[in-house]
Amino acid sequence: SGNSAIGVRGANPNLDVDGMNGGDLASIDFNGVNGAFEPANNALTNTPGPFTEKTFAVSFETGADISGTQTIFEQGGTGRSFALYIAPDPGNGNAPTLFGVAHNTAEWTGADQFKTLNLGTVTANTTYDVTLDFDATTNPTVHDPANTFTGYVNGVQVDQETNLEQQYGHAGAIGIGGTLDGAALPNGGLFGGTGNYFRGEIGEY
Repeated sequence: SGNSAIGVRGANPNLDVDGMNGGDLASIDFNGVNGAFEPANNALTNTPGPFTEKTFAVSFETGADISGTQTIFEQGGTGRSFALYIAPDPGNGNAPTLFGVAHNTAEWTGADQFKTLNLGTVTANTTYDVTLDFDATTNPTVHDPANTFTGYVNGVQVDQETNLEQQYGHAGAIGIGGTLDGAALPNGGLFGGTGNYFRGEIGEY
């Protein structure tokens, strides 16, 4: 959870002291809340940038309802963002699927503006440990195949995108448990509002 100041949009999520993994990890319960946490913008996360590398690690448990688009974490807006979603996969019968997204329509060009990781289908009431690793240290200022965006689920690499460049600062809101003020979607579209609330629990460290 870090030391950043944190606010709430919508209803207040609930602390579950019994938590996930049979009670060994306290968690924040977003199920049915229609609300999200909003950490303050800060230099480690999104401003001022640019960022040549970033790592996001999230432990969460899906709820009973895994339908629709649910935002576990996002930062940025419709110009630049990172995000982790559960969303339908049109290529797999719209099965609920975990996606990691990095995008930039301001500085990144052409077909490389949207990078989506397909991290596999999810099941209800199940715990996942997910890491998204963004690494543009090889050649930060150009699209380079050696620059990578990689997704791991439960410690196993599942998908990787290449040919990206450093991510630039983005002062759009940071959202935990929902999208706040917009982000890129897994299908390459843009969601410009607030919503897509998560209906599960996110681990509290």
